[in-house]
Amino acid sequence: MSQLYVLVCEDKPDHLALREQNLDGHLRYLETQTCVTLLHSGVTLDYELGTANGSIIIVSADDLKHVGDFVARDPFTLAGLYKEVKIKRWDCQMKVPAVGG
Repeated sequence: MSQLYVLVCEDKPDHLALREQNLDGHLRYLETQTCVTLLHSGVTLDYELGTANGSIIIVSADDLKHVGDFVARDPFTLAGLYKEVKIKRWDCQMKVPAVGG
């Protein structure tokens, strides 16, 4: 049975250039990988500077091993961008309707 996972990926300090160098490969990987079902992904930003400092990725997978394989094969991981990747199983209780328009 498929589970939801939230990946909280924290970049190493002062590695913005490395992120930019590997961004195209990372985005291609997200589009073509088959380890997990990608639901949402996006960059996190430094509150004061507005520069990228990590990523949040939400996936669905049959087991934690598939999530680990997904992270291990990511070009950002292979390039050494991440200081830490936290994988958390997520028990989503409700879907909130979109606000605005």
